[in-house]
Amino acid sequence: MCCEALTTRDERFLDLSLEIEQNSSVSACMRNFSSSEPLRGDNKFFCDTCCSLQEAKRCMRVKRLPNVLALHLKRFKYVEQLQRFKKLSYRIAFPLELKLTNTAETAAEPDRKYSLFAVVVHVGAGPSHGHYICLVRSHKHWLLFDDDTVDLVEEGSLQSCFGSALESAGSTETGYILFYQADDAWSAAPSEEGEASPSAAASPATSPGQKSNSSPSSPSSIPRWQGASTAASASRGVPSCTAKH
Repeated sequence: MCCEALTTRDERFLDLSLEIEQNSSVSACMRNFSSSEPLRGDNKFFCDTCCSLQEAKRCMRVKRLPNVLALHLKRFKYVEQLQRFKKLSYRIAFPLELKLTNTAETAAEPDRKYSLFAVVVHVGAGPSHGHYICLVRSHKHWLLFDDDTVDLVEEGSLQSCFGSALESAGSTETGYILFYQADDAWSAAPSEEGEASPSAAASPATSPGQKSNSSPSSPSSIPRWQGASTAASASRGVPSCTAKH
């Protein structure tokens, strides 16, 4: 017998946390984020239709694209042998322009284009110590914020934050959190209730004493991702999950 039940669940998110690999890119990390994960053995999926545990496939997709996209690179990993966290200074190239075509194929505008406007950089060899700096694009120029110091830098200097291609050498300055803004963010029509809206970082400035109507923690400002369990075939690009028994 074969059960092709589809189970979906929507959850709001403030950022996407991406697993990283050596000599990779943000685009590759996004593809891995949305790839199918088999659920079998001790990790079988409980099917509400069959009322039993079944082998299945699970995948995640961005259902509603936000105006501001925050990507968190998981550079700190717990190593069982060392009994502590270790920093992964892997070289992860991040583009100035990004599309979420593979990750948001079920969204209303899967080809929406994003532009990089800020990078939080971790400086240091490990998670227990170090320093954070930030690179921000403003009026077509890149600025480096380091505590109370602000310097004008070249766009090419972003590559120095990709990380090291070698395990035991290279710069300890690595991109940690990336902020992208949709190119049509300011021209987009106001979102309907339940739709993702710009976070506080993308909201127009308010005058002194004036309160902003948007908040990064308010439900209307938080985009959503769609998770799904399995199905033998994903019809129409909708993430699906199939359980066979």
